[in-house]
Amino acid sequence: MQLKVGDIVKVRYLPGPRYIIRDVGPIFILLEGSDMLFWESEISLHEDQLKQNQRDTNLKSLLND
Repeated sequence: MQLKVGDIVKVRYLPGPRYIIRDVGPIFILLEGSDMLFWESEISLHEDQLKQNQRDTNLKSLLND
């Protein structure tokens, strides 16, 4: 999974909130509103980010046709 700054994610073992990626380093990921560093394996894309990615893909395909 290719994570980038600005993606909406969730921490797999924390219930509830969603976070936005603030920085992606070579080893750790830093999230907005948190001073903790996370491994990529602890992070997954939030459902809202998946929907946004699908909208972006659909828009690009419409513009290319």
